[in-house]
Amino acid sequence: MSLAEEATTANGNAEANQEKYMESTAGRLQAIKTQMQEFWVNFYNSDSVNGILEFVHSLTEGFTALEKTLGPMPALLTAVFAAMTVKNATMAGLKFLSGGGLATVVG
Repeated sequence: MSLAEEATTANGNAEANQEKYMESTAGRLQAIKTQMQEFWVNFYNSDSVNGILEFVHSLTEGFTALEKTLGPMPALLTAVFAAMTVKNATMAGLKFLSGGGLATVVG
């Protein structure tokens, strides 16, 4: 009986301590950190983001194949293609975010 009472008291203390921690700044920061990690995992696992990443990947593969076929390209031309790819991917990402895609992903 004594052990059962001690276990109940310990459990109550643990719950009280957890509640105090969650009300503290450290607890709130940890809760925010956990929520943000979950958000980014869900965001990166969305079909839209995966589609954008696949598109950028296929472009870079295309540039590599083109360079292998034509020989070494001037660094400036390669840099221009890379900049255009990044710009297009960024614009597509911004369009996705501003077009309500983020709300769809987050739910």
